[in-house]
Amino acid sequence: MISPLWLWPIWLASILLLCLFGGSTALRALLVLLPLLLAASAAVSCLASRRISLRLSSRELAPKRRGVSAELSVKNDSPFPLMQLRCHMTLENRLTGEQFTRLVAVSLPPFSSRQVSLSIGSRHCGQILLSTGRVRAADFFGLISFPVAAKGRAITTVLPNTFPLRLLTGFLNLSLEESEEYDPARAGEDVSEVHQIREYREGDALRQIHWKLTTKYDNLMIREPGRPIKRSLLLLFDLRRPAGSSPHPACFDAAAEAAVSLSQALLDEGIVHTVAWETGDGPIERRTVQNIDDLTMSLPGALSGHGERIPGTEQAGELFLAPEYSRIFAVCVGRPLSPPPGDRRTTVLCCTDRPKGEDDTPSDTLIWFHPKTYPDELGNLIV
Repeated sequence: MISPLWLWPIWLASILLLCLFGGSTALRALLVLLPLLLAASAAVSCLASRRISLRLSSRELAPKRRGVSAELSVKNDSPFPLMQLRCHMTLENRLTGEQFTRLVAVSLPPFSSRQVSLSIGSRHCGQILLSTGRVRAADFFGLISFPVAAKGRAITTVLPNTFPLRLLTGFLNLSLEESEEYDPARAGEDVSEVHQIREYREGDALRQIHWKLTTKYDNLMIREPGRPIKRSLLLLFDLRRPAGSSPHPACFDAAAEAAVSLSQALLDEGIVHTVAWETGDGPIERRTVQNIDDLTMSLPGALSGHGERIPGTEQAGELFLAPEYSRIFAVCVGRPLSPPPGDRRTTVLCCTDRPKGEDDTPSDTLIWFHPKTYPDELGNLIV
């Protein structure tokens, strides 16, 4: 195949000028040999293109704005040199819907391989799909190219940043006694369970003194109360695009940061919770988050977007009716989810970049936030 087409007129015009103004015999001989050289170069590229293999790899997780690090490995198994391999790299953010392309060119001797390091910046978080789009092997002159069947693919997740989020006591403290599990690493306020016994330190409450052990060891000993592990809170990531609308990519980025910051704030308070998200064509995924590692492992799925949210087909309605959750937070973009009428345990956090209207007044069950001011708007949340 001839590619790119605009090179041919330039090449033919150059030959014509040389024929008109070039007077040397050597130059004329070279002009006669040019078609043969072009044919030979094209034949070598065609043969080499049949035995090219590609492999694309990247890190599973990457910080935002520092770039997605990837490596493209190219191997030439043919006895012919690979003069020009043109690989159009495609980067797709599945959360925001953004797509970018980048051209990578490489040449290889016969029976050799080469690794090309790539760093692609990402302004927004989300699951990133890296793939090799159109791959062609071109001749020495860049006039004729041939398709290469080999393809590469890799997935990485750009992590969101977080911001301080203060949790205000509300519904959740009413269900402390329902938990039968206690945090082995942190003390709490449940005096019915002992976290640990230690020596008295300045500032400890006198009611925590363990008098029997104090008498036995002749030193003030303190009984630290336990911290119940609560699993009755659900955090729903619904980061799909509402049908018929196209929110700005910054909205998805802000919603993801809000959801992850809320989950992190819950962990800081010792609140074990469940995160959930809808998959593209399957059931709702649920993960129990007990520590920051559990949260990180959930993000590749939660930040994958999964296309459009079509009204009337949300599986989230099943979660809103689930009796095992005493508190539910749902984070969405563009259009708020609709809990059942009279539901007071669910709070919907919805990110939008459009001007707020009369119907956008925040309430106890619906909080709007903007992608530029969300840290201030969500600084305090009642749990």
